[in-house]
Amino acid sequence: MNNLLPIIAVTLQIILLIYFGVTSMVSLFPFNGVRFRFTREGRAAQIAHYGDSVANTALMAVAPVGFILREPSLMRFGIAYYLVFIAVQVPFWWLPYYLGPSSWWLNHYTKIHRETITVLPRRGNNPVPNLEHLTLQCLIVLTTAVTLIAYRVTPSAQFPHSFWTSLAEVGAVLVGLTAVKNIGNAGKGQPNSNQAPVSLGEE
Repeated sequence: MNNLLPIIAVTLQIILLIYFGVTSMVSLFPFNGVRFRFTREGRAAQIAHYGDSVANTALMAVAPVGFILREPSLMRFGIAYYLVFIAVQVPFWWLPYYLGPSSWWLNHYTKIHRETITVLPRRGNNPVPNLEHLTLQCLIVLTTAVTLIAYRVTPSAQFPHSFWTSLAEVGAVLVGLTAVKNIGNAGKGQPNSNQAPVSLGEE
């Protein structure tokens, strides 16, 4: 079984990589809202989104490359990226869903995501994690769990003590920035459609 774990991990990592790359950059309406980026957003916002998507796709590629090459440092980087990505989903999608969004996030969600497929009940006017992102979140949680197990059974692969400390620090900063940007009371003030999104967590 231990010999199969790295193969299963790499398979899931590649599936995740392809899924994210395709759903963040290719129009699959009504599954995603990529097509609205060309009709409802300006050039600067489009460039920011595609730059973010390319950067995150490249970062997602580190884990499978690390496992294929059996390079522990790349494996650890991939695991760290996955864990931070998961953590950012909470203030990006789930806290605005339950607590209310900022004006920017409500405006952006309305333009890009509101007409896509959702399976969760709506909570007033709050953004709802759509099927595209629910699938992404389930896939990355599964991939992260299998990747962690596969790393632990890899000979000579260990977590340095500083790994978890550094991960917690970086994760806390990104989660905090995302929370400040996406959570709020959208009923106060006017939405600002010119503000670019925070990296990690969008399409």
